[in-house]
Amino acid sequence: MRVLLAGATGAIGRQMLPLLLSAGHTVVGTSRSASGVAAIRAAGADAVRLDVFDRDATSGRSPTPDPTR
Repeated sequence: MRVLLAGATGAIGRQMLPLLLSAGHTVVGTSRSASGVAAIRAAGADAVRLDVFDRDATSGRSPTPDPTR
């Protein structure tokens, strides 16, 4: 399953990311910082730099759903 993990470098996201990956899921994680994006990628997931409180930056940034996956 393809999973979007908002806050992948936060308190809960840090714990969830390896669990989701080890269960075989494809994960796209979000982080507000470049270092967070690097950490998500190092863990083996795709990453998007995103601050959900920045409306202008958030608009149009979510991954495009792919119904074939």
